[in-house]
Amino acid sequence: MANNPPAQAPKPPFFNAAQVANQRLREARRRRPARSIEAASDSLESQMATLAMKPQWDFSQVISTNPMGQQHSPTVLPFLLPKVVREQFDTCCDSKSSDAYLDHAKENHDFSIHNLAWGIQNGASENCIERYLTQHNESEIAERLSQWVQVTLGAPFFPILYFAAERNSPEIVRILCHAGAKPSQSISLYGSAIFGIPLLPYTILSAVNKLADTTETLVALLAMGTSPYDVPQDMWQDYIKAPTKDKPKNLGAFDMHETWCTGEIREALCKTFDLLQRYSLWKAAQIERPTIREIQVAQAHKIMPLFETPYYIFGQQLATTQILQRITSRLLFNSPKPLVFFFTGLSGHGKTELARRMGGLLSLELSIIDCTMMQYDTDMFGPWNPYYGSDRGSHLNNHLAEWDGKRSVVFLDEFDKTTKDVRQAMLLLFESGSYTDRRNNKKIDCSKVLWILAANLGVPEITKFWINNLKDRNPEQQKKAPIRDLQATLKQCIIQTFGAPLTGRFSAIVPFLPFNEGERAIIAYKFMRELWHDVRKPIDTNGKRFAGTMFVNFVNDGQIAQHIAERYIEETGARSLADAVEEAIGDILAAEFFKQEGEVKDEMNALPLPNYDVRVVKGSGMINHVEVTCMGIKSLVL
Repeated sequence: MANNPPAQAPKPPFFNAAQVANQRLREARRRRPARSIEAASDSLESQMATLAMKPQWDFSQVISTNPMGQQHSPTVLPFLLPKVVREQFDTCCDSKSSDAYLDHAKENHDFSIHNLAWGIQNGASENCIERYLTQHNESEIAERLSQWVQVTLGAPFFPILYFAAERNSPEIVRILCHAGAKPSQSISLYGSAIFGIPLLPYTILSAVNKLADTTETLVALLAMGTSPYDVPQDMWQDYIKAPTKDKPKNLGAFDMHETWCTGEIREALCKTFDLLQRYSLWKAAQIERPTIREIQVAQAHKIMPLFETPYYIFGQQLATTQILQRITSRLLFNSPKPLVFFFTGLSGHGKTELARRMGGLLSLELSIIDCTMMQYDTDMFGPWNPYYGSDRGSHLNNHLAEWDGKRSVVFLDEFDKTTKDVRQAMLLLFESGSYTDRRNNKKIDCSKVLWILAANLGVPEITKFWINNLKDRNPEQQKKAPIRDLQATLKQCIIQTFGAPLTGRFSAIVPFLPFNEGERAIIAYKFMRELWHDVRKPIDTNGKRFAGTMFVNFVNDGQIAQHIAERYIEETGARSLADAVEEAIGDILAAEFFKQEGEVKDEMNALPLPNYDVRVVKGSGMINHVEVTCMGIKSLVL
């Protein structure tokens, strides 16, 4: 049932996750000695279990009253959406899997937002959901996706994106938004959506389900246009600092979050709102959304996903802005020349990552060529037909032939290691996009290939520019930095190395800058989260995976990330932070793991997770170091 919500009495918008958590805790206690409430006082599950010991919520307990006597906000922690029951059209729909059901419904029945929600909840694949959305024309599907899903008569109304957030699927979020779903819609409780919890805080809170990491889903929502201000700004403005459960005292007479952000919900947010999520909201607030005409041009050329790029890259805002500007302006004037970007700067500062993201967002084939051993043009393109070995071609030759006349991305890494012979062979390619397949002498159209060349030229000039114009500057000051002056300096440097004919064919020279202190902490935390994910994987003793099914809790994640970031080395960039996380946290975690009693067995995958707390402590001589402590069991909310 999907329609616009009437004004009506509300019902509790979520199942009481506290009841579910308490059930899980009781199951865990049967397997281990009981823990005292004091020992578990810091865990969210303990808090929810305490709530669950109260009598079952009735209608009057899940709404609160403001000074005017108006009921306005739920107090039940909003973790779980109600289960959707699929529509049963007739016997032809019996006993079908989620994919088979949606495919059948697409061919035989009208589009239903209700059935789409059921499919998302029940594991329908991204490809199946995308197929289901092609049932009608784009404008009609967009209109249907703006409707709400009502599970039962008299229940609240849920926008479809909440089901994608509950599924924790950034891919489904992007599919729905590209099809017309509105990321600004909120749950409707009283005939007005302003009373429902917004999508971003719901996504953050849903991390409690299965102790999941919802960061990628949150970033996808931000990239699709969800406002970071849907979460109280004081909780993320200083993203390094952990948010507090107390609201600021200097708020104005009207608090836009008052209708949903109760003390209980704010406290839950503080426990699930991690550093990377806070940074993502802060960065989204700095990014300018594309103009109407930019969107018009991008839609015509099918490159809208490129506008999502800045949300997925740490730092390098100037680089992403410059790339987007150059691509859109080139498409505006329908230039037939290939786009050739020259990325240069310190190693380990995001050149490869940006190329991967651009290709991934556009769903383009990415070919990465290591140029360190390219001495002759035959190393790059293969021998000419009919010489020996011409039938095999080369990695690059075969890629260009496969994507003849189509878009793709070619990333030439370490391009400054190539010889003059190789660079000479690239001139015609970069000028007109003309190429000949060396296996069969067939003409190939490469004009739509996006070329990205990466090098480490001009590093002293880039570092000097960063110190003089960007270091310790706020985002507004950084936007005014004379980036064109730096590019002119770099161009002269590149001409000295490659010569004017090749340099003149570059569409843009894109400098990659050193990371500032905040960005260093964020990248350190990225590697901390990779460790978090790695030890969450199941134990597999046959596969020699013994450190699995573990929960790592970063106590004051910003403080730990800052401590790790002190080991940043400018010359190696992110790689130095990856090494620092392995040494400062990975090694200490391993030492604590080895202290635990008993052998590791695959059967432990079915038990509650052992919880390891990671924190920064002061040692002798007031020198900070990382400490890891096994805290017992962490229960899973299912």
